[in-house]
Amino acid sequence: MRYLKLLTLALLPPLLLQAQSWSLKRTAFVTAGGRVASGRYTAVAAAGIPTLSGMESASFSVGPVTAVELAEGQRPEEFALLQNYPNPFNQSTTLSWQLPQAGEVRIALYTLRGEEAALLYAGRQQAGIYRLAWAGQDGRGRPLPSGVYFLRFTAGAHQQVKKLTLVR
Repeated sequence: MRYLKLLTLALLPPLLLQAQSWSLKRTAFVTAGGRVASGRYTAVAAAGIPTLSGMESASFSVGPVTAVELAEGQRPEEFALLQNYPNPFNQSTTLSWQLPQAGEVRIALYTLRGEEAALLYAGRQQAGIYRLAWAGQDGRGRPLPSGVYFLRFTAGAHQQVKKLTLVR
C-alpha cells in the first residue's frame, strides 16, 4: 500500500454518531497491537469534522484503533522520530516518523520506570513520512494517567526516543 489516509478513529456509542457517509480506499486499520480490526468507526477528517461509517452488525472488543498516513511522493533522506504535537497533550497527540527505506518499524510507549505502557505500531513500512494519531490509551483502550512517557521508535538498527507529557 503506497497511500494511507490519516484518520483519528474511536469506537463510540451509536447515540453520539452523526449520519454522514464516507468511503475509504486502500486504507489499513490496525489496533495498537498490530491486528486488523473491523466494526463501527468515527473518523475525524483534517478539518476536524466527524463522520460515520461502519458495519452495522459487527461486535468486538479491541484496543485503541489507529490508521497511519503515508505522505504521497515524499521520500526522506534519514530515519527520524519527530516530536509529537501537541506536547504536552490532554486528549490526543500526533506522532510522526520518517523512513528513507522500507523496513520493520516498532513504536512503543514507556513509563519513567522503563515499563512498556503501550505498543502503538509494529509492522513493515515502505520508505516515506508517516503520522499516527494517539488518544493517550494503553493497548487495551484504557486511559493512561497523567505523566511523562518516552516514545521509542525502532526501524531496523536505528532507534530514537522522544519525551511526551500527558496532562489529564
